[in-house]
Amino acid sequence: MEGINKSAPLRVDEITTLTGAECKDGTFIYNYELNDGMGLKFDSVGNDQKTVIQNVIDSQNKQIFCNQMKVMHPLINSAIWSYKIKSGEEFIRVEFKPSDCK
Repeated sequence: MEGINKSAPLRVDEITTLTGAECKDGTFIYNYELNDGMGLKFDSVGNDQKTVIQNVIDSQNKQIFCNQMKVMHPLINSAIWSYKIKSGEEFIRVEFKPSDCK
């Protein structure tokens, strides 16, 4: 986690910036900020668009958690990806537990 925070903020792609990570009560939390781009203005995204974005993020992060983060499963209760918009408001949050990978 220290390595993640040393390199933060880190631009992941056109719209996503990793702002840091933390561990609370056995839960590993990745914090991101969503930047307007790719035709999206996150403070004005409608519910239908948000649902599509949520589904994509959910699917991608579940694969990451169940495959690349498998070695961490015995050490943590869960992992959370929290995506905030510029105002600081949480836009999307996904959480996975090791039992979600079975």
